[in-house]
Amino acid sequence: MSREGEHVTEEVASTSSRVVKTHLALFVNGLNGNDNNWSVVIANLRKHAAIDNVAILASTANMSLQTYEGIDRCGQRLAEEVAEYVAVHPDLERISLIGHSMGGLIGRYALGKLYDPETELICGLRPTHFVTFATPHLGCDGDRSAAQVPFISWTGDIPLAGWFAERAVAAAARPFSSLFMGTTGTQFFLQDAEEGWAPLLERMTQDDPDDGYYLSALKSFVTRTCYANSSGDWLVGWANSSLRKPEELPRLNSTKGRGVVSEEPLDAALHPSDRLPLSPTSSTAQSEFSGRPPSARKSRGTADWMVADPLEGRSFSTSLARTSSVGSLVMVDAEDSGGSAGHGAFPVQVRATPEDRLAAPAAGAAAAQEQVGAADAALEKSQRTLHMLARLQELPWRRIDVCFKGTSMPFFAHNLIQVTRKWLNWEGEAVAQHFAALFTQMEADPRVQRALR
Repeated sequence: MSREGEHVTEEVASTSSRVVKTHLALFVNGLNGNDNNWSVVIANLRKHAAIDNVAILASTANMSLQTYEGIDRCGQRLAEEVAEYVAVHPDLERISLIGHSMGGLIGRYALGKLYDPETELICGLRPTHFVTFATPHLGCDGDRSAAQVPFISWTGDIPLAGWFAERAVAAAARPFSSLFMGTTGTQFFLQDAEEGWAPLLERMTQDDPDDGYYLSALKSFVTRTCYANSSGDWLVGWANSSLRKPEELPRLNSTKGRGVVSEEPLDAALHPSDRLPLSPTSSTAQSEFSGRPPSARKSRGTADWMVADPLEGRSFSTSLARTSSVGSLVMVDAEDSGGSAGHGAFPVQVRATPEDRLAAPAAGAAAAQEQVGAADAALEKSQRTLHMLARLQELPWRRIDVCFKGTSMPFFAHNLIQVTRKWLNWEGEAVAQHFAALFTQMEADPRVQRALR
């Protein structure tokens, strides 16, 4: 492997004196990125993890401006790169994918194309670990939802003019993204629907023999893990990257965080059938939201932090949950807002018109009709987001929450979590070290080994 500024891909050893590489670890960069963005993460993986049998491939299929050509085009190039690499390395038996930001979406697309539903293999390899860092799994949204871009919600905190500023920025976000981020921006905001075809990111939460086995590909992995910034990420929200509804987010009180501040146990990433029997004193991770934020595991890890106990017996309203100027969630009692608690299952229909939708006033009230039309569009987008989230939450995910409030540049969290550029984002290296330890833990865990047999 080479240092920063050079390619970081490690070739499979061909000499008999070395351990045969049987496990491919594929690293995928995000928007406007390149393979060098993974140099610090990979260096820590080599230094702290037992990876003698792992072949490292930092993808070069989508470099810099190529990432603006669309998630599908980038995903197709990645799929071709993987197929070519596997073809010339016949000793490979397993594959893991690690993606940062858009790289997680590119990876999910490629996996859906490479997955064989008959063998349940990906390009002939056994899917093992799927890991994302600050990935917008639900796309982007200007309105308040699990997919809202944090920068847009932050404008709502502007004194006096906050509401108007947030609405203005939200309205401009969709055309702005298409203009400056090309096809990728259009797909981020789910604006790419065509006759007979849902938006790409929505299709990537399900299976379609004529399109791709996106959900089955994710399900085929032994573990699924998502690292998420709890604050300071102005591009991807905490709920979005951790695949939670806003009311499911744990209550954190970390003012000096410099890395991981809470994490779920490995059980959360495993399919129920892969979990070993637990002792009577042990507990498994909740697979569904039970009406209150799940408590975080209280382990200091790599950060100076504190986790508050969950508020027993309280539920929260998604529509009233807001993000403060530092990105921490402010919970509002559902009872105070007339909301109702629920279990997290949202049986919504993406294109159905709810029976209780407000009807337009009498004929001739054009302005009122326009307002209802706008409300309908926002409601449909919100329903689509919930529908996407519900499908992805059918799978077990291990959620690892990160905070950089204790660093000198907390609002660079989106790059700190990956240490995209070491000279600028060096304060995020604790997360790279955590990932190296996590990878070692997962590889050595008997439950993972049993699932791979």
